[in-house]
Amino acid sequence: MRMYKVEGGVAHVGTDMVLELSQAQVAARAHLLEKVEGGYRAQASVQFKEGEIIGIDCAPENLPRPLAVCLVSEGDDVTVSRKPKAVARRRGNA
Repeated sequence: MRMYKVEGGVAHVGTDMVLELSQAQVAARAHLLEKVEGGYRAQASVQFKEGEIIGIDCAPENLPRPLAVCLVSEGDDVTVSRKPKAVARRRGNA
């Protein structure tokens, strides 16, 4: 699992990903999650607000575009940034 921090908006995660979440995150979304091998799978789209940390078994370069623009990898071994240049410019990173 790779850990990501939500930055630049709300992350909408669909039903096709297994997530690693804190107990507080699970409790807040318990009605939308099912326990599966390796974590939790959403039964409907779930949202994570800016600042939350979530685990997804997906490399940054393989994230769906809607997630790639608002998730930043927390891993030291990843240097790929998938944020569009406009977002990076607004934050002063370009």
